[in-house]
Amino acid sequence: MTESIEYIQGGSYKTVPAPFWKRTLAFIVDISYVTLIQYIVLLLLFLFVVAIVFVFSMIFTNVSFEATAQKLATQWQDQAFGLFHLGIILLILLAFAVMYLVLAGFIHGYFIYYEYKQNTTKGKKLFGLKLISINGAPITLKQCMIREMMRWIELPLILPALISILATKRRQRLGDLMAGTMLIYSKTDEKKDEYLYLPADEFLQMKIKWTIPKIDPHDANIFLQFAYPTYIYPKQDWPSLELQKYHEVLKHYYGVTDEQLLKRDFLEQMLRFHAENCLHVTNDQG
Repeated sequence: MTESIEYIQGGSYKTVPAPFWKRTLAFIVDISYVTLIQYIVLLLLFLFVVAIVFVFSMIFTNVSFEATAQKLATQWQDQAFGLFHLGIILLILLAFAVMYLVLAGFIHGYFIYYEYKQNTTKGKKLFGLKLISINGAPITLKQCMIREMMRWIELPLILPALISILATKRRQRLGDLMAGTMLIYSKTDEKKDEYLYLPADEFLQMKIKWTIPKIDPHDANIFLQFAYPTYIYPKQDWPSLELQKYHEVLKHYYGVTDEQLLKRDFLEQMLRFHAENCLHVTNDQG
């Protein structure tokens, strides 16, 4: 198991380098996502180019669509017709070259934009990975661009990049070394979608303040029958007598006082906190 090590210069943050298999899967997810978008765009552009070719063929040869299609199939020996279509082929090749550059730029732009704006990408976020600067400062656009442009060296030469990740203490690829960045792993970020009643950060803060008791699975299921329709869908107001019953639940598990429970915001937060704990209990049971 990877230990948390203090890597950030001038700070006290403790970070866990991103495991190799997680960053690999994250990259596969990102590339799959971008490729799907590229495929759709490429298909539309291809259909557009084909339509343009047929339109120009009909205009310059002054024949019908059917005649154009017939000439494309049977009249390549005709020198004038052949030269015209040679020009069309070169035009198509040029269009595909331009599309390749645009799509390559889209891939790089995807990584640069998300890493600069959010310190992560869709694939990295799925696996709890985040990009940080090793000097503790916010990630800059220059760092993201340097890191991304290094892929032109890393992808053709896989071995040096792989050795860099496995050999360096911070698990940095060549782009990270050049940009002064590293990819870190956070179990909390990876499991954010598992929190239903409270945001992950707020739940973890309350977890520090309030010791989480051992909750009976049966009690957890009963409480969730109250919590879900109250806080998720549809919201509804509960009679004070019903709420009073759950006052006792909170006092039993967390030792809160009647005076504290008189504060509506505090009561709401504790009920949500208990609901989140109950949800985790039922998930573990399942």
